[in-house]
Amino acid sequence: MTPRELSFDVEVPGTPEQVWDAIATGPGISAWFVPAEIDGERMVQHHGPGLDTTSAITAAERPRRFAYTDDYQPAPDAEPGLVATEFLVEARSGGTCVVRLVQSGFGTGDAWERAVKSFSTGWPGALDDLRLYLTHFPGRRAAGFASARIVDAPREQAWTAISEALGVPERPAPGDRIATSRGPRLAGTVTRVEDGYLSLLLEEPAPGFGFLGAGGPGEETHAFVRQRLFGDDAPALAARAEAEWEEWLSEPLGSAPAGAPHRA
Repeated sequence: MTPRELSFDVEVPGTPEQVWDAIATGPGISAWFVPAEIDGERMVQHHGPGLDTTSAITAAERPRRFAYTDDYQPAPDAEPGLVATEFLVEARSGGTCVVRLVQSGFGTGDAWERAVKSFSTGWPGALDDLRLYLTHFPGRRAAGFASARIVDAPREQAWTAISEALGVPERPAPGDRIATSRGPRLAGTVTRVEDGYLSLLLEEPAPGFGFLGAGGPGEETHAFVRQRLFGDDAPALAARAEAEWEEWLSEPLGSAPAGAPHRA
């Protein structure tokens, strides 16, 4: 049985107030996680087409604590359950803070076990993106997108198909520079690798960071692409990249000829 509470920590540069702005405001969350809006005690996060989540904000204690709950259903035939997420910010000497994320609640059954496992592998990468944002791009104009589609394959097979279709290594090492040779242009330095996904500090299509992978949460396998781009032209570049990735995701994986170049 998967533990009923998950806990993660990351050390990031910045004051508690700067970190709070990144984890507890719509523009801040949109800069490192997924596009998000906060309206009073309600938050909406856009994880991809048809994958919006609406949360009830239960604590907003600037600059130390931000918490919210979701009524989450991991599969159509699973019982919904309440998932509580809490961010705690603790100042450290030397101009850094430790961000602790605690997620608890969940339901029971196989679908929930898969969902909790997916949360447990997904959050460390997301928090590493928070670190990258506060290290390299704090306060810069940001734009991004999250695209996804269901893949009729287990996560491992889906990730193999994605990496082959894009012409990137299936399991590069952190620090490696990789670039797509087919499909939409993506180039950068690998910052994190896990089974079924990798994170990049991007050079192309613009300075930023990105996430590419296959997984959940839930019963279905999704192919995910997320990017956060920074700079004055970030909105236009992100819109173009999103259109390219949406088109690529609409095609069967592996349908492009092996030598087909990436789109210019």
